[in-house]
Amino acid sequence: MIIPKIAKYVESMRNIGYLTGFVRHLDKIPTETWHKRQLRDFHGFLLQQTANLEQAVPIWMPDGVPMPADKSPVTVAVHVFGYKDATTGEQSIRVKSLDIARPSIRAMPPSMVWKLDSNAKFADDDFNPFGKGGDLKPEYADAVDKSDDDFSDAEKAIQQMLEASKGRLDTRLGQNANVIMVAGFLDSFTKFLPDEFRTQSFWDLRIRQHEERDRALPVRVYTRDIKGLGSKLRRGLPTSVTGQIRVKVTPNDEKDGLPEGVVYIRTDDIYGADRINDILKVPEWYVRMREEHERERQAQKEALRRRIDPSLLDEADENEDARRKALLEKMAQGTSSGE
Repeated sequence: MIIPKIAKYVESMRNIGYLTGFVRHLDKIPTETWHKRQLRDFHGFLLQQTANLEQAVPIWMPDGVPMPADKSPVTVAVHVFGYKDATTGEQSIRVKSLDIARPSIRAMPPSMVWKLDSNAKFADDDFNPFGKGGDLKPEYADAVDKSDDDFSDAEKAIQQMLEASKGRLDTRLGQNANVIMVAGFLDSFTKFLPDEFRTQSFWDLRIRQHEERDRALPVRVYTRDIKGLGSKLRRGLPTSVTGQIRVKVTPNDEKDGLPEGVVYIRTDDIYGADRINDILKVPEWYVRMREEHERERQAQKEALRRRIDPSLLDEADENEDARRKALLEKMAQGTSSGE
């Protein structure tokens, strides 16, 4: 698998990921997953990396490209694109395949993650590619490159991504099994605190690579320094992210508790993007985006002003006038006593 440098960018902004796992054809999965209910006009497969099928990442295939065999191990090079999910109303990610190759044994998810997710809350089936000793079963091992030769192009790219993340990515899936790098402009950011569905605080970011806001990439930043990161966030900031593609599954109480899924990028930090590797060209719409941000900022200020009781504003003005009058009188008295 050799991905040309130009193909690692979307709209001149970095956008490339590598995922390794097992192909699952949606029509051959016996259980009802969120993918079947939410993905409309889906042409592709699920990439399973743990025992929990609900966590499988949907991979969209180009028209006319043959589908890899069901349950076969693969490495997929991908682009990611944001969209608003019609079912949940949340911003999600569509993962599109660029190329598919035979995976290296170094990139395969370990058997441990199958055990960690064996008691998953939502739908599972009996697929398990690992034997009792933790090794791949022969029928799957034969499809994996087990040589100790030099790293492939994909593995080299992944190593560069890992170095960029300063080794802070979650490696439970295996160091090479799930890595994504994107760059763009920060459109918005919102802080979320723990609740019944989440145990950690995080910043929910929108990274734009397109002028259309509904195509922004959802990025969740989980960091111990939640306040410190918030002080650095600015709308319009050129931003680089190295993270992992994740699926968040939550039950919808209004639909008999059926799970719904959202695909997003998870990371623990963000960096300023540069003009050499991250954003090769500033798009024409960047100026319009900044103007849009300024209009929204002014609208928010106006809305805040209107929420204040006018009588309170008048009282505040009267108090300010009285304070100024008293100050002037005090200054005048000081001047007179000094003569």
